[in-house]
Amino acid sequence: MTLGQTSASGPRTHSLLPFAFCTVLGLLLIAVIWVGIRGAIAEWHIEKARTLASQIEPELINAPSIASSTVDELADNTEEARLLTSDPVWRAFEILPWVGPQLRAASTLALSLDDVVDDSVTPLLGQLGGLDPSSLAPSSGAIDLAPLVEARDVSAQAATRARDAADRAAAIDTAPLLGALRGPVEQGVAQLDELAGALEALRNATVLVPAMLGADGPRDYLLMFQNNAEWRSLGGIAGTFAVLHTDGGRIQLGAQASSTAFENRAEPIVPLDPEILAVFGDHPGRWVQNTTEIADFRAGAPLAAEFWKAAGGGDVDGVISLDPVALSYLLNATGPVTLPSGPTLTADNAVPMLLNDSYRTITDPVAQDVFFSEATVAIFDALTNGSPDPGALLQGLGRAGSENRLLLWSAHEEEQAVLDGSTLQGTLPASDAESTPIGVYVNDSTGSKLSYYMSLGTTAQWCNATQSGNTATASVRVELQSGIPDELASLPDYMLARDPQNPGQNVGGTPIGVQRTITYVYLPEGAQYAGSQASTGEATFVGTHEGRQVISWWSDTPPGSTATLDVSLTAKRTADIRTVTTPTYRYHEIARVDNSCVLPQ
Repeated sequence: MTLGQTSASGPRTHSLLPFAFCTVLGLLLIAVIWVGIRGAIAEWHIEKARTLASQIEPELINAPSIASSTVDELADNTEEARLLTSDPVWRAFEILPWVGPQLRAASTLALSLDDVVDDSVTPLLGQLGGLDPSSLAPSSGAIDLAPLVEARDVSAQAATRARDAADRAAAIDTAPLLGALRGPVEQGVAQLDELAGALEALRNATVLVPAMLGADGPRDYLLMFQNNAEWRSLGGIAGTFAVLHTDGGRIQLGAQASSTAFENRAEPIVPLDPEILAVFGDHPGRWVQNTTEIADFRAGAPLAAEFWKAAGGGDVDGVISLDPVALSYLLNATGPVTLPSGPTLTADNAVPMLLNDSYRTITDPVAQDVFFSEATVAIFDALTNGSPDPGALLQGLGRAGSENRLLLWSAHEEEQAVLDGSTLQGTLPASDAESTPIGVYVNDSTGSKLSYYMSLGTTAQWCNATQSGNTATASVRVELQSGIPDELASLPDYMLARDPQNPGQNVGGTPIGVQRTITYVYLPEGAQYAGSQASTGEATFVGTHEGRQVISWWSDTPPGSTATLDVSLTAKRTADIRTVTTPTYRYHEIARVDNSCVLPQ
């Protein structure tokens, strides 16, 4: 081999290195462009899918035929997003630092969305697609239960798979994500959780509704109507009762009674839990009106059932509670209802008419009972024998449930278990890794019907940086404002709860028009009470209920005045701290009052 040949072969070998480097770099660049383009297209499909997913729930209720085309389009987009984020190049890039978490988040969200559509929404629509929503509304006093019974298995499977997909998405670590990606991912996770919750509610309905409507034999439920004109923790006093009899889907209204028909007892009708006694005393067990004073329907509803039984009403299969605001939502479905005595109830006037006007115009308590009975029968008849709009009916029931105005307790343990975690149970708020809810429950102590004029404002916030053990100090402010009208003297004595023995006072012992309110503040589980300040009255720690420390505050608010309470606590810090309150008449107007983190001196 000559020198020239040797020197020639050497340079040729060395020249391959930059060529190989450039080739790898080029391939890497192509891969980056490939992933980038596919990611942009996938993002478009995910956003389109999220928009379509928000339409699914109302369409399934109101227009299954339209939902079918929406689901088809949704499925196309979720499938494209999944395919775009699951090829080998994309998967290879998922192991890289920094960029990997971005890609894994996108692919996980896409996969979860596609699974919900393929495994939950599509088969469910196949079961319900031909169902006429009007068939779920009462007709001639009965509901056809067959479609709900037939949908049990499919809805159960759909709910389980949707929850699995939502949990997978919820496990995405959003901390390392870019801001432009974090927001859409978090929104997608929340939407999946909401959709899974809706499918779980549908599954529960296919289990509960047929059983409650007598698919397996006749049932009797105690309907309890709360009166928000006199505050109690769950809304208002238990004022009017009726039996709802069901059998094979047929619904009938049975015996009715006012709270005045029940015996006031010297001792609780059944022994009360020591924790309840420590917080509320024995009143919930001695007066049927006070069964809603306990801030947990699971404890108060069985007491109401016992009162009904003791009054000769017999055993019931459960208790259903509604208030006039919930009834107004149902009137959106039935349309106006005219009472035998003349007035017409509408969605707009039902609340003021039932909670205020009736007391102003009907001064005889017996005549008031007749009026409330008329309203109950008329609305029930419009629901069961009229032509209620099925979509508006389901939306009204859903809204009433979300606002804790529709509550349900079942005497059947297996059915009560199905309600676990739903708003229908009326349970105390529960903390989790993301949220710290604080309960604020108000109770009138005057016996009057002037809570109608009272306003409740609340707020809660963290007051300092996270300390050791992830704890922080928080502050809760409660504000009560009296809007009792100037023409106080012209209001009927019954409305004022005037004491016959002392006309200047109400039966609660305060001057006429002065509202004495007992407010219970339930701290989150594991939180510690650190003190309080009240502008009037007195706040004290009264005990622990279901693992939650409870502060009781009594306050007097003359007409036009405001009373405030600030409570300080320490608790595990979460992203969301909020208050959960009594569903008053003005619940939708509850102010989130200013709170400057006033801490006890």
